[in-house]
Amino acid sequence: MKKIMTTILVAVFLLSTTSVHAAENGWQQLKGGQIIGNGDWVPFTLTDTEKGLRIEGGGGYHFSGNAAGAVLNEALDQKEVTVEFEVDQVSGLRSEGADHWFTFNVLNRPSFFNLDNPASAEGLNVFLRPHSAGKLDVEVFLVAGEAGWVGIGSGQVDWEKRIKLEYKTDEGGSSLIVNDQVIEADLAQIAGEWFQDGQAYFSTGGSTKGDARFDYTILSVNGRAASLEGLAPAPEPTPEPTPEPTPEPTEEPTPEPTVEPTPEPTEVAAVEATGELETNDSGVGAGAIVLYSLLGILAIGIVVWVIRKKRSKA
Repeated sequence: MKKIMTTILVAVFLLSTTSVHAAENGWQQLKGGQIIGNGDWVPFTLTDTEKGLRIEGGGGYHFSGNAAGAVLNEALDQKEVTVEFEVDQVSGLRSEGADHWFTFNVLNRPSFFNLDNPASAEGLNVFLRPHSAGKLDVEVFLVAGEAGWVGIGSGQVDWEKRIKLEYKTDEGGSSLIVNDQVIEADLAQIAGEWFQDGQAYFSTGGSTKGDARFDYTILSVNGRAASLEGLAPAPEPTPEPTPEPTPEPTEEPTPEPTVEPTPEPTEVAAVEATGELETNDSGVGAGAIVLYSLLGILAIGIVVWVIRKKRSKA
């Protein structure tokens, strides 16, 4: 029996810690909207769908910081918050006199904006009012303790069902982009020191008069899919491919110059540059041989002539 009770207690503990973990990393569901005039709270639902986190409700904003909406518990980097919505139903259009809006908040605490106590959560508050079937009015406010609730900009953008909001801050300043269009606003009034350690919190909600209904879905926050449990894990960064090392150029060895062998001199019977006659193997020049031959013939002729002359005298 004792073993069974221990097992049950462990199971209860695990379930409770899981629930706390989900609450810490999920969303705070707000109280809902209130029918202006009679004070009745309008119930709303916060549910998971295949697309994301769906908010379906009605009623108007309550100045204590309540509406049909939710607050993300997870801290985000204040320098970049990007949210994508898809609107399935509006309670009316501004061009037709309806007072209906969705809000996008980047605040310094995990809370909805509170006009009864602006210091409770300070930062950026953006109203999105469906003006017509193709136009969306954007109104930009700051919420702060001393300033209260102050308008700092506005604009109008094209839309159908999807809404993408991007709030970015860098060394050059801050920018608010809605459906790829920059909204003119004095965002320098959103003080960076409000956000401790650069952390910000996202919240959203809707408001309308009477008991008309609206319906929209939070698709993603900073590219991470939204659900009741919070945001999907951030994707692992894709490592940049390591470039192949460039091989060092190899120097081709310089070939040794080829020395052509000096040809052996060939015997030519010609006059060298010195003007001397070429000699034969005995060292006697060819001209000298001819001269000696002629002298020999001449000597023989003289001898023969002398002998004949002596004979004739005898």
